Amino acid sequence: MRLNKNGVILVFGILLVLLIAQGCAAGRPGQPGSPPQSLYKGDPLNIVVEYSNKGAYDVSQGYLYISGYDKSYITFTTPFNLNLNSKGKSEFNPLGELSNTYEFNEPAVSMPSNVDIYSPKFLVTACYKYKTEAFKEVCIDPDPFSVAPQEKVCVVHDVSFGTQGAPVAVNSVEETTSKNRVQFRVHVSNVGGGTVIDNQASIADCHTRLKRTDIDKLTIRAKFSDKIMKCEPEVIQLVGGSGISICSYDGNLGNEAYLTVLDIELFYGYRTSIQGSTNIYRIPGRE
Repeated sequence: MRLNKNGVILVFGILLVLLIAQGCAAGRPGQPGSPPQSLYKGDPLNIVVEYSNKGAYDVSQGYLYISGYDKSYITFTTPFNLNLNSKGKSEFNPLGELSNTYEFNEPAVSMPSNVDIYSPKFLVTACYKYKTEAFKEVCIDPDPFSVAPQEKVCVVHDVSFGTQGAPVAVNSVEETTSKNRVQFRVHVSNVGGGTVIDNQASIADCHTRLKRTDIDKLTIRAKFSDKIMKCEPEVIQLVGGSGISICSYDGNLGNEAYLTVLDIELFYGYRTSIQGSTNIYRIPGRE
């Protein structure tokens, strides 16, 4: 996760932008600008989260939570959104720029009685199910070490993948073939900066209730020429953000080398967060 100078966290998959605002900015202390960064005790506080899907997979029934603040002084009307939906890239949305917003509202902020300035921080967390799909042309050669004088349309070699526009990526594949067997050693990694969640785990309350055994796990499936491969392990455990699975197929591969498409799918949940803060001032002479 990377924080740029404008305070926007850039991620693959869901991109979150946190805007903090109040009803009226006139006469507020602090630096002018948008969004305003300060308000007085008793003012309403509105935190708007703008999110868009920069990947190719649609998000539905995700979750948004706001936390990290002292509930003795700030109580949002609804501190969660249980219906996070966002369309991914498509021919009608090629750059993933369609955005949605959700607003957390506090009617009147409070503050501790013994300070004149209170600076709460807010953590907005998005959790959602996601899928990475990676395609690459590969060579299937049933007899790669043949010395017979024949021409072949392709040669077996390792392949690298570009970005798939998802928070977990297929980086590279090492291929090995023989008479009746093809094997792909698939390397994957977490490139989004957030937390990978086991596809079988619930993403509800994922900001507080995830178990250690629920994180850094994803499920892999692979096929070529409509042939389903066996991947071991099927559930990849990421270590240091990276993991490996060996996907293989045993059966008749024909007699000649040919080009086909390797299709790899990764299934997982994902959690990403963004932070923001504001300053709450006590009104001079009021108390």
